[in-house]
Amino acid sequence: MRDASLIGNRLGNNDVGITLFNVNAQCNQSAPRPTRDVACFNTISNSHGYPGGVPSADANISGLVTTSGYVGDQAGVSDTGNRDVICANKISGAGYSPLDSTSSLPNPPAPAWVRPVDVFSYAAAIHPRVSGNRYDGKPYNP
Repeated sequence: MRDASLIGNRLGNNDVGITLFNVNAQCNQSAPRPTRDVACFNTISNSHGYPGGVPSADANISGLVTTSGYVGDQAGVSDTGNRDVICANKISGAGYSPLDSTSSLPNPPAPAWVRPVDVFSYAAAIHPRVSGNRYDGKPYNP
């Protein structure tokens, strides 16, 4: 789908609040042509996190397939696309608190890959336009 708009929604306790997912014909890279999906001005929260690196009872523990197995995958907004726009979202909660750096991809360590805004995990987004997002009240840019 191209030119999808997800604007002004309130989302709570989802593994991934909003997923923008557009891939090539082989399903292994972001779409080669611009998709221009928009996820802006949403309020997204998730209290199901990984305190001390241990998943809470409702945290995702197997959403991302890696070459070393399954790990959890949680994000406020996740983008696999081309020239998509992610702007001015208010993201909060332990469920979207980053556990490690982006250098751990493509094989993040257990228990999970977690980000307020994820433009890396499945297939890296092509030229994403990410601005004005906040995580727990502070500016966040992946």
